[in-house]
Amino acid sequence: MVRSSLFKIDETTPPAIFPIVETTTLPPSFGKTCLDHEEDYGRRWPETQAAAWATTNNMVCLHEDYLPVRRHCSEKAVWKEPDAKGCAQVTYTDTTHKLIDLLQKDSPEAINTLVELTEQDQKRFKVIDIYLISQILQKASSNNNIAKNPDNFTEVISNIMDFERETLNASQQLLNSTDNILYSFDKLLLQTRNTNITQPKLFIRTINVDNNVHRVMIKSNKYNNSFHYFEMSEFDNDEHLRNQDLEVAFLVRKNFPRDCYFISLFYNDYLFNQDENVTLGSWILSILIPETGNVDNPSIQIYFKEFNKHAHQSCNHWKYGNDENYIAKPGKWKFDSVAKKFKKGYYICEVNHTTHFGMLVSGTVPENFILDLITIFGSILSIIGIIVIILTAILFERGRNEISKKIVINVSICLLLLIILFIISDRVNNGKACITVGILLHYIVIAQFCWSLAVSYSSYRRYYIVFNYHVVHILKFCIFSWGVPLIIVTITAAMNYQTYDKSPDKESSQICYPKGIYLKFGVCLPMAVILTINLIIYIVILKNLTATKLNIRKHVTKKSYNKQKVLILLFFMMGMSWVFGFLVAFTDNIIFLYIFCTTATLHGFVIYLFYIVDSTDIKQQWKTMFDKIIPKKLTQKLSSKSQNTDIVSESVVG
Repeated sequence: MVRSSLFKIDETTPPAIFPIVETTTLPPSFGKTCLDHEEDYGRRWPETQAAAWATTNNMVCLHEDYLPVRRHCSEKAVWKEPDAKGCAQVTYTDTTHKLIDLLQKDSPEAINTLVELTEQDQKRFKVIDIYLISQILQKASSNNNIAKNPDNFTEVISNIMDFERETLNASQQLLNSTDNILYSFDKLLLQTRNTNITQPKLFIRTINVDNNVHRVMIKSNKYNNSFHYFEMSEFDNDEHLRNQDLEVAFLVRKNFPRDCYFISLFYNDYLFNQDENVTLGSWILSILIPETGNVDNPSIQIYFKEFNKHAHQSCNHWKYGNDENYIAKPGKWKFDSVAKKFKKGYYICEVNHTTHFGMLVSGTVPENFILDLITIFGSILSIIGIIVIILTAILFERGRNEISKKIVINVSICLLLLIILFIISDRVNNGKACITVGILLHYIVIAQFCWSLAVSYSSYRRYYIVFNYHVVHILKFCIFSWGVPLIIVTITAAMNYQTYDKSPDKESSQICYPKGIYLKFGVCLPMAVILTINLIIYIVILKNLTATKLNIRKHVTKKSYNKQKVLILLFFMMGMSWVFGFLVAFTDNIIFLYIFCTTATLHGFVIYLFYIVDSTDIKQQWKTMFDKIIPKKLTQKLSSKSQNTDIVSESVVG
């Protein structure tokens, strides 16, 4: 992926506010880590989270280009070799010297000095300086005295947003520095009470819900390069939302399960750096909600002013910290939903996530939004197709009397249950219900792959082992395809049934499904094994069909074949679309992602096209039934002209 800076907003133009919400932004405690390690020649590497980069903590070690020497802790929590054997003989700048000294000082004194340092000549700061500032702030975020008087701390944050964007971005990509600054800011804010601070580039307020404050709005009747003219007030009815000076408003329900929450406006996105191009509005909204036991995350409605009436408006959140396996992940914007229009020039986002939310503004619909549309559209088509297939099997004996059609029925049931369970899993709350749904979803996923292997085996025998071919009894396929998943799921659940539950950090695990090592060995491993076998068989059949004229195989069946259609149907029936799913996991390529989402969701619909639409026999039976039910005039136009497209089920899975 090519590294690039984010779009830089012209600060002479009044920017719009793009909501960002969080209920807790603090990443969970460390999982796997690389332990503190000191090399023979003095460099010491601190304890570092799996998949993260580190630099030395007992000295500032630099390359000749003044970039920090780094060392990577792998996802398996094993130290890799440093990117340089030693430290270059470079002369530290005065700024770097001062920051090194501040790291050794008491936090309140260090923060006071840092305020003066960061407001002067802000272009002089280097990549390593940003990292050192993040370490000073991280240390200060645990100091009780600073929590009681956070003004200087927040002023440093505000000053950083005037730094060179390219430098901030580079420091984030190398050492996760700006994410660490956000982490320290959130951590400190959660320790404060009744914080009301206005800095040039940072606007912070505490909303006390226990004082019956459920609706607040922020107004400004004057724009300049700071937040000094912004004011916050309560309001009691929707008429206030029509105020022309309204910038942003927040609404929470009266049974809001917290006594307070914190709102922060960031003037620009300089602390939100990701390794790809996006266009982001200048002001970013953060809502920080303290955790209270196991209470579900409450929803908050946000009204905000339109940034660009010609651009697509969408609600997004900033995801940073760890994934569900406690593997370090750099911050990145994640799409949530399309913003709803409230009135001319204003939109609404309703959010309840556990991290930053924002408004991305671009001339095109976000990629995630398009993928959602593809998934929804494909799933609807597949559900309709599967229902027709099942109805055909119920209504007509010919729709279920052959082994191939029985396999199709089982595959269709599998796909229908998979879609239903996936939807339920996305919406059910964590707990016993989530664990139950997760176990069922795990079972159906593995069953789907087992049935694809059954299809592969049957097709291999029909198209490759032509002689001595015999039909395998459906009972054997059922025992394998429904029995093996039961064994895998039983073992996984017996080892740790809690792995099916949603993580307390809902953003890191949106569905009830195995996680961590149980995902790798209970889901990915059997899927990979079956997919590999299916891929080999598919290639063998592909080679055999393309190398041999099908019309010499009349001893196999009296029907003619259309080899292209056979191969297309086998592609779906053998689960070949999941090849692109694994490619996405290993390459993160957006093209593979689009191919996977399109082919995987249309699985059921493609089976419907081949086994219902392309079957003259099945269509004739439906036509006969309709002739008995409805007047003949309405059915006389139904045609059964398909002559060379009759790819019946036995020709594929035999």
